[in-house]
Formats: sequence, structure tokens, C-alpha cells
Amino acid sequence: MNKFVGIGLGIVAAGSLAGNALMFQRYSSAKPVVSMGSDAVSIKDFRDRLEVVSGKQVLTKMVLRSIVMTEAKAKGVAPTKADVEARIELMKRANVNGIAAAMNDPNQKYIVEEDVETDIALENVITNGVPVTEPALLEFFRKNQKVFALPDQAKTTIVLAQNKVDATTASRLMMQKTPRIDASTIARTPRLAVLGLTASVDWNKISPDFRQQLIAKVNATPQGGVFQLDIPAKGKDKPGTMIVRLEAKGAAGVPPLAQIRPHVERQFKLQQAAIQGRTKQVVLAELYSAKHPTIEVSKYSPWFAELENASANLQKGVKTANK
Repeated sequence: MNKFVGIGLGIVAAGSLAGNALMFQRYSSAKPVVSMGSDAVSIKDFRDRLEVVSGKQVLTKMVLRSIVMTEAKAKGVAPTKADVEARIELMKRANVNGIAAAMNDPNQKYIVEEDVETDIALENVITNGVPVTEPALLEFFRKNQKVFALPDQAKTTIVLAQNKVDATTASRLMMQKTPRIDASTIARTPRLAVLGLTASVDWNKISPDFRQQLIAKVNATPQGGVFQLDIPAKGKDKPGTMIVRLEAKGAAGVPPLAQIRPHVERQFKLQQAAIQGRTKQVVLAELYSAKHPTIEVSKYSPWFAELENASANLQKGVKTANK
């Protein structure tokens, strides 16, 4: 008798806990994120809007990333952290403006690194086992010089100061060799702001004359050198000083094959795979079809319609080829 009473109490307790959890979820989601007098934006409203605006992109990308990374690990071709860092450096070298802002934002940086890792993993799956011969690689490199051309580029640390005293402090810190003072340390110095860390500049609002002066000074400065450039007052903006340290220079042109061989080999393999019909889109459809994820919440099923259609078309092609 006591045994059954105990089980009954256990069931009641479990039901009570479940009810409390549902009530907590309901009322916690109704809690406001931001209040404006009598009006407010609730957690639920905020999450619902996020789901409408970017839910499909985020969820499908998460699913595809899981599928790709699982396949890459199974084949032993998952990218390392060093692979991801090398790809990002190559992206910076090819088009620094396209990635610099994202890499300076901790949240965006995480997304970029994750996307790059997924992309490399997919490429590794596609190119796994694709042969490379030296004559074919040399011919590919010769015919595709423009693909591997890099722009003239200078890597700098730029500090903004509001007066000459602070500018002198910044110059002293940036010129110190032993130990070398990095940008994050300078950013913690009172009244000094570092571009990309604690400050930003809309270069479209900077006058062409000032930009030309900056470029000329950078070109004339040796690696590791530091210079100052006065920023003229404009409208409500006060004058100031830009202190620049040249970290590295990269000349425009096509690097030697020996210097970028892994990158060239990867592009060659991707081209060869594409000739055989194994593009990124096709391989993604193959992997999705093989794993065939189960959409547990029906309202999200339409988000996967394109992938489902691609998977279905792929299966039709396979059946037709086998007839």
C-alpha cells in the first residue's frame, strides 16, 4: 500500500514540477526586455521578431554546419584552428575592408570563424581524394593568375588622441620596442582610442585630401615606424591627432606558387571536383539527403523546403542513372 502511495505522490510531484516549469516559462517570456513608461518589449516579442527576421537563415545554417562537420570528422578531414586562422588571414590580405570590422566585434568574430570552419570542412569533403599532378597544377596557376593576385596593403595600428600631450604619450607607447606595447594595452590608456577596439572611423566622411596624406605617410614609413597626422576639425567634430604604427606591408601582385601552394592546390581540386559535378551546392544536397534531418517542430518545415527539393531532385537523378 505504501509503495503505491509513494508512486502516486511521485506522479503528483512530477506533474506539479512540470506545471511550475510551464508557468515559469510563460511568465519569464512575458518579462520585458525594455520598458518605455507603460509600454514594453517582452522577451517573447523580441524572440518572435528575431525568428521572423533571421530564424530561417540561422536554423538552416546550424543544421548544415552540423551535417558538414560530422562528415568531415568521419572522413578525418576536419579543419584545425590553424587552418581557420590561415584562411582568415588570407581573406584579410585579399580584402581587409570586407572582414576587418567583423573580426573586431567579438560576436561577429565568432560567427566568421564558425562560418570559415564550416566552409573549409565542406571543401575538404569535396576535395578528399582528388589527385594533383605537378604539371596540371602549374598550368592551372599560370592560367588563373588573376585569381591569386593580391592588392597593395598595409597593416597598421591607429590611435586617436584629442590633444598633443596625449598624442605624444601614444607615440611613446607605440615606439617602445622592448617590451612591445600591443593595441589592447594602448586602448586601456586614458584618453587614447584605438581604431577597431575602442573607436571607429567612417572613412567615407574623411576628406580625400586627408586620406591621400595618410596613404602617402604610410607608404613612406618603414615597417615598425610610427608617425602622427593632425585631423582637421569638421562641423561639430573637434580636431585631433591620428598616431599610426606600420605593422606590416604587402606589395600588390601574384605571390610565388611556393608561398601560396596550399591555397592554389585547394582551388585546383575544387575546380576538378566541379568538372565532375561535385560543386558545394550538390555535395550539400548529398549530405542533407544522406542524413535527412527530422524537423521536430512542424512550423519550421517550410524553412527546409529548398533543401528537401534539392535532396528529392538528387534522388531522382540517382534513380534515373541506375535505370
